[in-house]
Amino acid sequence: AAAAGHVPLAFAELGADFVSISAHKFGGPPGIGALLVRRGVRVRPLIVGGEQERARRAGLENTPAIMAFGAACGALHQGRLADEAALASEHTDRLAHAALAIQGVRRYGHPTERVPHIVCLGIDDVEPQAVLLELDRRGIAVHSGSACASEGIEPSPVLEAMGADAHRSLRMSVGWSTTPADIDACIGALPAAITKLRAYRS
Repeated sequence: AAAAGHVPLAFAELGADFVSISAHKFGGPPGIGALLVRRGVRVRPLIVGGEQERARRAGLENTPAIMAFGAACGALHQGRLADEAALASEHTDRLAHAALAIQGVRRYGHPTERVPHIVCLGIDDVEPQAVLLELDRRGIAVHSGSACASEGIEPSPVLEAMGADAHRSLRMSVGWSTTPADIDACIGALPAAITKLRAYRS
């Protein structure tokens, strides 16, 4: 879901049975997405009672949202996907470079073999939730985990599988509307936020 709209995806080459895509991840409306299902795989109906979605989910489709989803996909043709990915990489590389200059900050994941629009950091001696709140006070929105796990208290199983300290991760992402000024603001705010919070511990 995080890769769609940011890197090329060839469903047939993935070897997956299912791939989920969310339109809001790349500029489409929230609340609409797609489930790609490998040919021959059977799926139990989510909602029964009608033949919509090939009898997998009964009920009327949200046609305006579907059309907007298609428009968002269509907008990524003719090289725009590559252009946006290159700009996103430039933004996240700047964020990572500035963050790694702060003592006790490290980067999780491969520096190049990754989705271009997300950078995940580990920060020593401060709770990521506190950094999130301090940056929010400065007008910057970041995450301490994935949005789909925002109500959970358990650490990310993916980060744990990587051997990272999943309790101390901060995730920053950029999008098609992110500007260099946004990156400048985050780069300026992050060291001050971490220094302020660490001072409370001493």
